[in-house]
Amino acid sequence: MLLLLLASLNTASAEPSQLWGKAGELWDPVGRLPDFSYAGYGQGENPLPNVPEKAYVTEFGAVGDGQTDNTAAFQAAIDSVDRGTIVIPAGTYRIDGQLSIQESQLVLRGSGPSKSVLAFTHSMEDLFGPAQQWSWNGGLIDIRPPESPEELTAIISDAERGEFSVAIADAESLVGKDMVILHLTDDSAGTLGRHLYAEQAEGGDCSWQDPLTLEIPLRIESVREDVVHFTQPFRHDIRSEWNPKFLTYPNIDTVGIESLKIEFPETAYAGHLNEPGYNAIFMQGGVVNSWVKNVTIVNADNGVLTDTYSKWITVDGLTLEGRYGHHGLNIAHTADSLFQNLHYSSEWRHALTVDHRSNGNVFKNITSDGIELSLDHHRDSPFENLFTNPSAPTNLFNGGSDCAGYPGGARNTFWGHQQPLVPPYWKHIQTNLIGPTTVEESLTPDREWIEPLDSVSPRDLHKAQLYNRMGWVLEDTGEPGGADTSASDTGASKDRQLPGGSGNGSGCGCSSTSAPTTALAGWLILLIAGRRSERR
Repeated sequence: MLLLLLASLNTASAEPSQLWGKAGELWDPVGRLPDFSYAGYGQGENPLPNVPEKAYVTEFGAVGDGQTDNTAAFQAAIDSVDRGTIVIPAGTYRIDGQLSIQESQLVLRGSGPSKSVLAFTHSMEDLFGPAQQWSWNGGLIDIRPPESPEELTAIISDAERGEFSVAIADAESLVGKDMVILHLTDDSAGTLGRHLYAEQAEGGDCSWQDPLTLEIPLRIESVREDVVHFTQPFRHDIRSEWNPKFLTYPNIDTVGIESLKIEFPETAYAGHLNEPGYNAIFMQGGVVNSWVKNVTIVNADNGVLTDTYSKWITVDGLTLEGRYGHHGLNIAHTADSLFQNLHYSSEWRHALTVDHRSNGNVFKNITSDGIELSLDHHRDSPFENLFTNPSAPTNLFNGGSDCAGYPGGARNTFWGHQQPLVPPYWKHIQTNLIGPTTVEESLTPDREWIEPLDSVSPRDLHKAQLYNRMGWVLEDTGEPGGADTSASDTGASKDRQLPGGSGNGSGCGCSSTSAPTTALAGWLILLIAGRRSERR
């Protein structure tokens, strides 16, 4: 009874945003508040799979004694197992080299972060020689497909943000294709770069941005005559002046790293941009529908990094410990991925980074041991990313090359944070900030939307949008503030649909209460305690 009363009090104290309303009734899907519901494994619609166990790494000679080099044994297991989970029993497994995964449907699963430890002894510099890129690139667990994209067909019609389809020159080229890469190249006037900044600023002019390109993997729903339809809307326009075309999407899918600890030596931090590359997990070149789950990383220069053509990645239950590092998460060239239940026990120059045109990504349920975390927008127009329901103190200090344009692109959204957040200085680029803040309200249709609310309903915008799109409801009522007993927001059962398949589907998840609410809650506790004592 007490929990239900407190939930209703919390709901009463939370306020809906003018961009969403109580249950999405004010939301315009092609307006300034993006649709973030496609983030994560399976386009947000399916839970992470439980890939059947196929082998134990010990069958290939691995020994968890903390002394034996197990690089060859682990790599032999990875290369030998066809579609399945490789179990890593309890123990500390020393690994002196790099582990490479290039095949789909392969999972490394430990017995838990406190039991199964991969102790990497060398950095990327030790193994492959000095290179400044190890400061932000590469990993000791390297996940990537062996092939590269090739051109398929030109796009012969324009499309606006929010549309699902375009016409193509050669429909036959897509026969048998499940996914493709949309490829755009900026024109001489820089209109693509400006578009990614909501027409509010110029794109960057670094040498490595010449020409600026945008490449995003998309899943095909159907091809009818010369029109291809996709399973999600475009987050930007498609214009003929950007030479639009589709490329093949060579990829690997269903790769998981689960229930283990990745540990590096206790070395002193080498300094910014001098990091030798004690980097844990690196996905690039076409990793899709893959995940990192229940993993602890210790003493890293960089924790988890995703790069080119990454799509629908889920990182769920990541703990970062040990010494100071560079990037806890570095999300580059990545689309529609979900990073949730993140805990920081260590300090980072950039706790969480988005850069290089990353878009549609969601970061939620972020905690720390009292450490203030930087939500680093590292320039080169990361756009339409969501940061929702963090309880850790956060800031928007940014890094990146000055020549690469403003730190954040169009419509990045900060929603339901539990501590006051100072808006970024690039807030005019259609930034959305809904929650407690240090500045006054500024609701400008084409520029910033700063909506100061002490408590927002729903607290978790991603979950509200996902349930809205799928017609799901929460375990109890589906109303803001409703209970949610699931550990992950992806893959709620379709049995939870409302009659007719429609649902308002939003959840507050609020944890803060006003002073009157707190006082009343205390009174209720005393009242219930008194009645219990009388029954004794």
